[in-house]
Amino acid sequence: MVDSVDDCAAAIVDICRDRRRAAQLGSAGREPVRRRFLLPRMIRDDARLYAELLDA
Repeated sequence: MVDSVDDCAAAIVDICRDRRRAAQLGSAGREPVRRRFLLPRMIRDDARLYAELLDA
């Protein structure tokens, strides 16, 4: 984490300059997002569809 806007900007510049680190961060962040948001969203959407079909 960063403590200021300047620290945040510096961290962004560092990541932009280090492609390998950027790729590592992207890979590390992708999995938690997939687990937390994509599967639950798909299940919720499917459940909503099934409910609509049963009500029809």
